[in-house]
Amino acid sequence: MQPTPEGEVPLWRAVNFDDDVPTVDRAGIEGALLASGLLLATVTADANLRAPDGQVLIRPHGKLASAPVTGVLVPDDASGLPAATVTAILERIGYGAEAGTMWVDADGSWGTDVLAGRHQPNAAEHIGAAARAAARARRLAEIAEQLTALDEAAQARQGAREEAQTALERIDDRARKAPVTRDVSSARTSAIEAAGRAESAREDADKAARTAEDHRSQWAAANARHIDICSHFNLPTGSNELAEALNALAEVDRACAAAVRTTQELDRRLSLHAGAVERLAGERQSRHQLEKAAEDAWTLWHGEATELESIRETLGGDAAEALANLKEAEAALKDRSSELSTAQGFLAPLQHDCGVAESQAATTADNAEIARTDLAAAAGRLVRRYALAGLVAAATGSSPEPLELPDVGVATVQAAANRVRAAVGAGAAAVSDTAVTRAEQVLDHNLTGTFDVTVDVEDGVHLVEVSDASGTRTVAEAADELDRLCQQGRDALSDRERRVFTEFVLGGVAEELRRRIAQAEHLIDDMTRRLGTIRTSHGIGVKLRWRLAESADGDIARIKELVATDARVRSPESTAELTELLKARVDESFALDASAGFAAHLRKALDYREWHYVEVFILGPTPGLERRIARRAKLSQGEIRFVSYVTLFAAIDAYLSGLPDATRALRLILLDDAFAKVDDRTIGELMGLLVRLDLDFAMTGHALWGTYPQVPKLDCYEIRRVEGSAAVTTHVHWDGHNKHLRAAR
Repeated sequence: MQPTPEGEVPLWRAVNFDDDVPTVDRAGIEGALLASGLLLATVTADANLRAPDGQVLIRPHGKLASAPVTGVLVPDDASGLPAATVTAILERIGYGAEAGTMWVDADGSWGTDVLAGRHQPNAAEHIGAAARAAARARRLAEIAEQLTALDEAAQARQGAREEAQTALERIDDRARKAPVTRDVSSARTSAIEAAGRAESAREDADKAARTAEDHRSQWAAANARHIDICSHFNLPTGSNELAEALNALAEVDRACAAAVRTTQELDRRLSLHAGAVERLAGERQSRHQLEKAAEDAWTLWHGEATELESIRETLGGDAAEALANLKEAEAALKDRSSELSTAQGFLAPLQHDCGVAESQAATTADNAEIARTDLAAAAGRLVRRYALAGLVAAATGSSPEPLELPDVGVATVQAAANRVRAAVGAGAAAVSDTAVTRAEQVLDHNLTGTFDVTVDVEDGVHLVEVSDASGTRTVAEAADELDRLCQQGRDALSDRERRVFTEFVLGGVAEELRRRIAQAEHLIDDMTRRLGTIRTSHGIGVKLRWRLAESADGDIARIKELVATDARVRSPESTAELTELLKARVDESFALDASAGFAAHLRKALDYREWHYVEVFILGPTPGLERRIARRAKLSQGEIRFVSYVTLFAAIDAYLSGLPDATRALRLILLDDAFAKVDDRTIGELMGLLVRLDLDFAMTGHALWGTYPQVPKLDCYEIRRVEGSAAVTTHVHWDGHNKHLRAAR
C-alpha cells in the first residue's frame, strides 16, 4: 500500500457506518468500495476524492447521486476532516444499482459508467474504529495462532533433530560393529548368487506355468475334438466306457482275425478244389481219349469179328457178293463210328454243364427258400409295425387304413410296401439311436410340468406316449388334440371378447399411439423452430423433417391416418377398420415368433419409430435454399461439423424428452475434442443451443474456454505441462459475465 500524501485522509478512515446498518450489509458495502477503488482513495482538503495513482474520482461539484450512501455512511469525527467535506463526497456516491455515476450496493456489487463488478467479504474490516479494532484483534489472534503453530513446528523440528541425532549415533555404533569387508563381500556374493538362483527358479516356474497353460489349452482342445469324434461315431466319452468299448473291439478284432484265418483256410481249400477241378478236366480229357482209343480198338475188333463172321457165313457162297456186303457193312460202320465220335464229343460238355446247372439250381433253391423266409419275416414286421399305435399316424398325419396280406407272395408284399411308401412319402435321412434318444430327452425336458413322456421300444421302434390327467395318448393323437384345442380357442372368441379387445385397442393402444406420434411431431417441429435461429458465420443452418419411411406399406399409412382422429369422433366403420389393421399387424408379428409374449409383439408391431425416418436438410447460405446432406453439398469441414453437431444435439434432446420419466433423466452429453475446426462465433451458437435444450455437457478441446454470453455458468479446467515437469491445473469459473480464477481441486 502506498503512503498517504500529507494533508489527505483515506476514505476508509474518513467515514463510519450508521448504527442501523446490519453487519451483513456493512461487509457488502465495504467490499464494493474496496473493489471499485473508492475505499483506498484519499480525501483532499478541497473535497476531491483521488485514487492512489493521482486520478480524481469524485469532485465536489460533480453530479449528485439519486440515492446517496449517506443513509448508511456518515463522516468519522476522528478523521480530522470537516464533516461537510466528507458528506459532499458521499452524496455523489449512489447506494443501489444505477443510483449514481458511481454506485455500490449491500450485496457487494458496484458500478461506474463503464465498469461493474462484485466483491462480498465475510466482514467489514476498514470502515469504523470498531471494525478496525475487531479486524486487528482477529489478525492478532491469527498471528498468535501462527506463532503457536511455529512454536509447535519448532518443537517438532527439535524432536526430529534429536531423533535424527539418536539415529546417527545408532548408525555409528552399528558401523563400528559391522563385519569386515571380506565377510560382507562374501555374504553379498552369496546373496547375489541366491538371488540369481531364485530368479532362475522364478523364470523356470513361469516357463513351467506357461507350458502347463499351453498343455491345458491343448488338452481342452483335444478333449473338445475327442468329444466331437465320440459324438460323431456314437461312442462314450468316459475312459472306463471307452476301455470297455476297446475290450469289445479287441474281441471283435480277435473274432475278425479268426474269421481271416478261416477265410484263408477256405481260400486254400478253394485253391485245392480249383486245382482238382483243373486236373479233373485233364483226367476227363485223358479218359475221353482212352475211351476213344478203346472204342476205336473195339470198332476195329468188331469189324474184324464181323468180317470173320461174314466170312464164316459166306463160306462156300458167292465171293463177289460177300465182298460187296462186306464193303457195304464197313461203310455203314464207318458212318456210325463217326456219328458216335461226334456225339461223344458233345456229351462231355453237356455232362459238365448239367452238373453246373444242377449245382446252381440247388443253390438257387436254397437262396429262394432263404429269401422266401426273409420276405415272410419282413412282411410280418411290416404288418406288426404298421399296426403299432400312433406310428403311421405320426408319419402320415392321418388315420391309417388296415394293412392286410392274404399271402406272402412277392407281388402282394411289394404292393403293400408301395402303398406304405406312398402314404409316408419320401424318406428322410437315417438317424442313429443316439440322435433318437437325444430327441426324446429334449421332448421330455420341454414337456416337463405339462405332460409325462413314456418311451417304449417295440419291434425295434421307439414308441413315445404322452400322458396327463385326462389319459395317455400317442404323439400324433396329442398333436391332433392340441390342434383341436387351439382351433376351439380361436373359434371361442366371442363378441364380448372382441368388444374387450376393441376397447383395449381404442382406449389404450390406439390413443397411446396417437399421443406418441403427435408428441414426436411436436418435438420435431419444436426442434426445427429452435434450430431456425442458429446459423454459421456463412449463413449455414439446419432443418429437420419427420417423414413416413418408404418401406412402410399402405396399412401403416392407413393406421397413421386413422389414429390421427380422436376416438370420440372417429366413425364406427373407421374404428372397426383400425381394430382389424392393428390386430393384423400383431398377428403377423406373432406368426414370426410364437415364443415371445403378447406385449413384445404389440411393441414390435406398433413401434411407430420404425415407420418413420428423420431427414436433415441444409439451409443457406442464400435465403430459401434447402439441400439434403450429400457429397455434392460442397460444405467446408467446419460447416459439416456444425451440421453434425446440430443434428446430434437434436437427436439427444428428442431421445431424452421422449423417455417415460423425462423429468428424472440425466440430460448430459460428453464430447471429446469438441468443436474442432468450428469458428468461435459458431461455437458460441452451438453452446447456446445446448443451454436452450437444457443439456448439461462435459467436453474436452484445444483452447476451448466456453466463455460466451449464451452460457450463463461454466467451469473450465486447463491442464498445463512443461516437458520434464508435473502437470498443473488451472480452474476458471465463468458466471456469464466475468471469469474468476479459483483453486483447482
